Amino acid sequence: SKGIEVASKSLMHEVINETLSEGGETVPPLAFISGPSFADEVSRGKATALVVASEDGRMARRVAAMLASKRLRAYATTDVVGVEVGGAVKNVIALAAGIAEGLQLGMNARSAIVTRGCYEMRRLGLLLGAKQVVVV
Repeated sequence: SKGIEVASKSLMHEVINETLSEGGETVPPLAFISGPSFADEVSRGKATALVVASEDGRMARRVAAMLASKRLRAYATTDVVGVEVGGAVKNVIALAAGIAEGLQLGMNARSAIVTRGCYEMRRLGLLLGAKQVVVV
């Protein structure tokens, strides 16, 4: 899942960790997968790149290796916040670019939206604690 919980302003890994630790249990290392990817294209064997994030670098590398194939490249990182922010914000950028296309604003407008959007994504990620914003 991706996004920011509206009520708490928490990222999904924070919500999951809080939920899993409610009974006082220790939360095992978790891994999060982000695209950009479309399930239909992955299922048809189209070339795809993903990123696997875990605070446990070894786990991130293991999951990435399990997912990797001739057509799927999986990158590993320990920057869970960066991956979550990137995963959420890229959809906003894509939506804005789609609106610009629908309004026939031209390639310059769409390019400006994507370029500026990536810059703002990095800024927001760093403000929220990302080590780096991973953009695949």
